Amino acid sequence: MRAMLLILAMGVLLPALEASSCTYCHENATLMQGYEEFVITLEEVWNQSKMYRQGLGGPQCEDCHLGDAENYTKEGAHAGMLSLLIISREDALFKLNRSYYPKIDIYYPGSLALGIINNPYRVKTVLYHDRNKESYAFNFSIANATCGKCHPRQVEDYLTSNMGNARMQSAYPKFTSPAPHNCGYWLVNISQIREDLVVPYSEEQAALNDRVCQQCHTSCLDCHYQPDKGEGTHFFSRRVEASTCYFGGGRGICHVGAEEYRRGAGYFREEVFGLPNDVHADLNLSCLECHTYQDHNITRSATCGDCHLREEAKLAKSVHANLTCEACHVSSLAGYQATFWAPGDYYGMPTPLAKINYYGIMNVPILIRDDAGKWIPVKPMPQAVLNMKHSLNSTSLSFRTLPGLRNSSRDAFAVVGTFSSLPRYNKIIAWVHMDKVSHGFGKGRECDSCHSTGEQRSYAVWSYDGEHISESVYFSGESYVIANSSGMFILLRNTSEIPLEKAEQYAPWIYGIRWNFPGDFSIKSKVKYCNDKNCEKCHDGVHETIKPKYLKKRPLLLSATILLLGVFVGIAAAAYISRKKRKLKYQEK
Repeated sequence: MRAMLLILAMGVLLPALEASSCTYCHENATLMQGYEEFVITLEEVWNQSKMYRQGLGGPQCEDCHLGDAENYTKEGAHAGMLSLLIISREDALFKLNRSYYPKIDIYYPGSLALGIINNPYRVKTVLYHDRNKESYAFNFSIANATCGKCHPRQVEDYLTSNMGNARMQSAYPKFTSPAPHNCGYWLVNISQIREDLVVPYSEEQAALNDRVCQQCHTSCLDCHYQPDKGEGTHFFSRRVEASTCYFGGGRGICHVGAEEYRRGAGYFREEVFGLPNDVHADLNLSCLECHTYQDHNITRSATCGDCHLREEAKLAKSVHANLTCEACHVSSLAGYQATFWAPGDYYGMPTPLAKINYYGIMNVPILIRDDAGKWIPVKPMPQAVLNMKHSLNSTSLSFRTLPGLRNSSRDAFAVVGTFSSLPRYNKIIAWVHMDKVSHGFGKGRECDSCHSTGEQRSYAVWSYDGEHISESVYFSGESYVIANSSGMFILLRNTSEIPLEKAEQYAPWIYGIRWNFPGDFSIKSKVKYCNDKNCEKCHDGVHETIKPKYLKKRPLLLSATILLLGVFVGIAAAAYISRKKRKLKYQEK
């Protein structure tokens, strides 16, 4: 009898023990009582992820989550398992606990970037499983051990792409080489940045700066894992939507950081700064419909003529042939209006390199000529880094070419010089950052915004709220940009009182630093006899404009036409009178 019971018990237990410990627990609602949000069957996972293949099967839980599927204890099964990195506003990893498990499904990067959710747990961002817990960077070994099991070629492609290895960013290992940049430096070797500084810079401070940067750089899951689409917690998609590039990846701001804040003209602008969305966003166009790609290498450039054939053909024959489309069709620019790398703190840790940003809106871009002589729009931003050991000489307008990486570029800068006018913090290297504006398309600018005087003028309002410094500081201000035949000139002015105790950190411009550099940025003004606001009445159309040299001849042409018309009328009148006389003579006879 005992032997029979033992055999029956083994018959019940063996099937369970033969299965994965993951499915043994997570498919059993009774065993998961109190943790109902984690009850899911393997079949549901396959249906949501669409990773099941007839005859081949689908991935097992441990293929993606790791852990020990042969261990039937809670601690043993979860040993080495990957998990979300839920990062607090104090740069600490949240320990997953029951106090916010019921709400964790609403925390995905896009929702945090948008600020549309109630966030009682001080969650700053959510990073997915394929990240390094120390640096928050994309973890190549995790990607190979998980995604790479089924997608080895795709993982290899990604690792060799610009996104996968941060190739462009890592080309800037210090402020003084190859050129100063709004994003500061990329931590390649701490000794390189220490060579620039006259103050100590510890491994811990550098690691903290690195974590701040790495949160914005993307991983496999950032693009293809989309739990916010309402298709389940294991939903993946091959198609990368615009919202994924903009709000879905790497703390939700992969391209928000570069496009909306740094360049100033993003895609989904309404949610971030209250400006109108790019017209293509409202048409639900994906980024990849304009930016072509091959094996995870996505092109930076895009051609409007792929869709707007007629308009581009007309533009090519017009006086505006040397303008890019966005030179007219992008107006207000949001995001950073000035940036200073100065002593401050990140999450309570003092650092000599805190990023102090003024946020605001500029009314119109400034146009500059690229290397080919084509006018492109930029957002000129005053920038500076304090506590520098070395000096940089002033330059004229320069472009961010990187030999071997980027042989041509439309992102520009100009070093305005090295200054020693601050009471503290040693030398300051100052420059103007001018990345090309590429999104935020809408109705074209008014003609007068460029052609009223021949001098370009732009105006920005901004504020600073004490970000990255320990003191409670708030002030607002405005910037004026003037670009003419002599150069570009930027003036900053506060519109509210600035606390002066540590103003060097967050307002170094009050100590006489000027962001000016030489060049010719003038644009032809209206001809002197034109007072009509309706430019198209004379210039025929938005994309079919008559060249000014023809307009100069118009008065002569008009006079000649009137003269010829007068001669014609005179001849016609003379002929009429002659006929009339002949008729009268005939009647008299």
